[in-house]
Amino acid sequence: MMEEKKHLKVLLIEDNEGDVRLIWEILSEIRNSPFYLEIANTLLNGLQAIERVKPDIILLDLSLPDSNGIYTLNRVRDKALQIPIVVITGLDDEITAIKALKEGAQDYLVKGRMDSDLFKKSLLYAYERNKIFIELQKSKEILDENLKKMKWIENAKLNFIINITEGLLNPVIEIKEAVKILEKFRENKCKQLQKKKLNIIRNNVGKIDDLMNDMLDIIKLETKTIDLQKAEKDVLKIFKDIIKNKSKKIKIEKEFPEYKILLNIDRYRITRALNILFENAIFFSDINKKIITGIKKNGDKYNLYIKISSNKLNKKLYDNIFKYDIYNINVESEEYKTQILNFLICESIFKTHNWELKFENIEKEVVFNVFMK
Repeated sequence: MMEEKKHLKVLLIEDNEGDVRLIWEILSEIRNSPFYLEIANTLLNGLQAIERVKPDIILLDLSLPDSNGIYTLNRVRDKALQIPIVVITGLDDEITAIKALKEGAQDYLVKGRMDSDLFKKSLLYAYERNKIFIELQKSKEILDENLKKMKWIENAKLNFIINITEGLLNPVIEIKEAVKILEKFRENKCKQLQKKKLNIIRNNVGKIDDLMNDMLDIIKLETKTIDLQKAEKDVLKIFKDIIKNKSKKIKIEKEFPEYKILLNIDRYRITRALNILFENAIFFSDINKKIITGIKKNGDKYNLYIKISSNKLNKKLYDNIFKYDIYNINVESEEYKTQILNFLICESIFKTHNWELKFENIEKEVVFNVFMK
């Protein structure tokens, strides 16, 4: 049962004395009536009474000496935006009353069909509905404001990351150039330890460079500001080249077609994504177990797959990693957060090409699937 306000001020805007008397009689029949009635007999008097009385409900006849029809409702509604309006209409004018509901009235009552119960319910329900509507409007305004703040904060964070990342690019480029110069002298003038440290510098600068590019790519992919350089390329050859560089250290069984697979792609980013995917497959694969990989036609798409045997991926860890649920991974699996980020990079790049990344987990075998088109 809805909670009723103890005292509700009702402003009746009605010029017909007989109808005013009828409403007084109906009010007198309501036991413990919460309504206190104020009366105005013209639109002008009604508009003035709204400011003076500050009613909880307005009971409005649309046919007044100085106004008629929906225009009357609009004038009152503009003056009393947060006050519920119940329209009173004649037996032959229900169409106008229904139109009034579309224009913002909370309810309507038909003269000659009103009794005390209907009158009370109509006014109370109109009041309660309007109260809920106002609360929803306030909640929406708060939500909109919070969303604006969140968007501003998110943009500020993204701009900060972009600025930091772009700020690091120049020092990394300079370090890479310095490494190239040093490499010219390493054969004759570098000691063995110096050569080793030089390799470490070169490798780590390469990793930093890749990470910064990945960060920028993720931001640009998420904000849809990335500029893809697409052209028709042989994806099979790209993938074969990636595998060739890894095949010295691991056993790889290849299941490739004899023909080229020409697709419209951004070569650099697809190469990066496929390389990350294959490196992660190696990371999760059991030592000394072969990796099966290949590409096959699947309807109007090509299915690139990498199958591994893995004891690392129990069901819980598998679900966490491949659902990108980084905050729910157990503590001992902290090292796998990098892999989650890597899979996120892959998925983001694939999405920009309308490709799909999926995983299958069957007992101890995991399959990495990329559906390309």
